[in-house]
Amino acid sequence: MSIAEAQRDVRRVYAGGFYGQLVCGAVWLVVAAVATWFSPPVTVAALLAMQMAFPEAG
Repeated sequence: MSIAEAQRDVRRVYAGGFYGQLVCGAVWLVVAAVATWFSPPVTVAALLAMQMAFPEAG
């Protein structure tokens, strides 16, 4: 397998990074909602919980 074929395969398998961006956006959307409706300590707790659950979304 050449490098070009391997890169093409990785892009196909990971959908060009689509799912990672989708998860990251969803995580930030949830934290923004928590920040809007709850106190700062709750927001920090939510941010830390999301960071532990989805470390690649940070």
